[in-house]
Amino acid sequence: MFIDLDSEEDFVYDLDFFTEQVTIYKLLEKRVRTGVCMKPIRYNPWDETKRSRFIESLMLRIPVPPIYFDGANDSSWLVIDGFQRLDTLKSFILDKTMKLTNLEYFTYYNNYSFKQLPNNMQRRIEETYITIHVIKAGTPENIRYSIYNRINP
Repeated sequence: MFIDLDSEEDFVYDLDFFTEQVTIYKLLEKRVRTGVCMKPIRYNPWDETKRSRFIESLMLRIPVPPIYFDGANDSSWLVIDGFQRLDTLKSFILDKTMKLTNLEYFTYYNNYSFKQLPNNMQRRIEETYITIHVIKAGTPENIRYSIYNRINP
């Protein structure tokens, strides 16, 4: 899609984001549990190994990429990028339907659910900070579409 802008200033004016650092706990409680941000634009599910290795990355304190949302509708954010990560966290922490499998480093936690992990590992996961970028309402549709295509080539 072609964006026809009169000048660079128009683009900067039209593009309206907010960025926030939130803990996984806060993100799950404020946005995922309430269903505000669990609508993907596109969804390619991860297999159990990839889901488990994402959780293991949090346990290893490896920084994870930011999550992007389209916040045009404040009551129903769309996930532009990061739905697999959110869905994994929801399944593991909130729904308690996932068990860790095929871990690379914390192999002794294979077949553990979130509640079976030691408290320090539960806290480590929940207290991990993640960056979220939200495209605010008022950002023109063609610019939101362009952002989506740039993030999800």
